[in-house]
Amino acid sequence: MAKKSNTSADSGTGKSSQRGNRMRILSIDGGGMLGLTTAIYLKELERKLGSPLRTHFDLIAGTSTGSILAVAVASGINIDRVIRLYIERGRDIFPSGPSGTFDSLGRLFTQGISRPKHGDGGLGEALQGELVKGRQPIKFGAIETPVLVTAYDTIERRAWVFKSWRPWLRDVEAWQLVKGSCSAPTFFPAHVMGMSVPSRGGDSSGLVYKQFALIDGGVWANNPAAVALAEAHKRRRDTQSGEDKFDFDPSNVVVASFGNIDSPQEAISARSAREWGAVEWVKRGDLIGVMMDGSQETAAYIAGALAPPGRTHRISCGVEGPEDYEMDDASPEALERLESLAQLHIEQPGVQAALDSLAGQLKQ
Repeated sequence: MAKKSNTSADSGTGKSSQRGNRMRILSIDGGGMLGLTTAIYLKELERKLGSPLRTHFDLIAGTSTGSILAVAVASGINIDRVIRLYIERGRDIFPSGPSGTFDSLGRLFTQGISRPKHGDGGLGEALQGELVKGRQPIKFGAIETPVLVTAYDTIERRAWVFKSWRPWLRDVEAWQLVKGSCSAPTFFPAHVMGMSVPSRGGDSSGLVYKQFALIDGGVWANNPAAVALAEAHKRRRDTQSGEDKFDFDPSNVVVASFGNIDSPQEAISARSAREWGAVEWVKRGDLIGVMMDGSQETAAYIAGALAPPGRTHRISCGVEGPEDYEMDDASPEALERLESLAQLHIEQPGVQAALDSLAGQLKQ
């Protein structure tokens, strides 16, 4: 039976950093530790622009590990600092070896045999330690460049797009929403938190307190480019009410969509697809991966349809062959491979040309 969609439709007002009738969108995919490569791609774009990334974008969107980068970029946190987060805190977030075994055994009595692969203590500590300004937690509503973060609430079975310009999110600490967006099913427990949310509509009157159990926004929007474009267009339509919202020329849109690594996926035979039940799909068929692949393809299609030709730029690294890049492998060897892969990728003439084209449009 098909489920009806009940994606949150909160609305509200907020000032944009937009210049003139332009709309410049930065979208950053999820992918766990693979986000290290994304950070390196972003650093190269910033080098070409010659000034902080956030000064070139009107809206920044992120999912899962992309939400870390989105909030960091929108807040003006140095990209090198984010790169260090992956390198220095990755093993705290995704413990392996003896520490990983100890962590898993410690959760056996609280979460049972079928427990998430990792605890969320390291993730929470890393985000609280890094998403700060002047040693104070960054408040989501205090981020100057408009930013949105995707997540999914398991209690109400509802997809959420958390938007920094919403008054009711003004004092929420950004790390909380980012942690929810990063809590990938099977890898981490859901992030449980409480917030006061609008009881109806999108204004800040009539707030009611609700508990959330947030999981990775990648379950429905691993590539948030389409979400960001839809939000921009919705806010443009809302200007008919005379409220202070985005208003831009649809022909003057640029979308910078950053992924990480596109690995070839093992084919699922026609026979398997016909015969598999729940166990085979989850254990052998990587059902979550299939769903995220579909989400990625959908987002790319919508973004390409909504943005003018030649104005959507997709930066990610396609790899061939069987070499595996695991989203939760934070070993020194894995990090070295990721750094090397990203550096080799951005040095390719075609990638340099793509980044030059994007930087040129962002400067217009």
